[in-house]
Amino acid sequence: MGEGSPHGDTDTDTVASEVLDLLIKAHTGSGDARAVPWSERLHRTHADINALLAAGARFARTYGPAAPSC
Repeated sequence: MGEGSPHGDTDTDTVASEVLDLLIKAHTGSGDARAVPWSERLHRTHADINALLAAGARFARTYGPAAPSC
């Protein structure tokens, strides 16, 4: 996501973090969820993780760069 990626730039990491924050807010119903603290939450469930990853994948397929041709 960062500058080392062919799709990255100086703002990519910040934007990605903000998108993850919004996804977590939507899935948890919390008005103040943040990705980094959420990732360190000890009592998150497998279902919590799967739901967030699935939402992130849907977002990436919709708004992310196209997959490179092989």
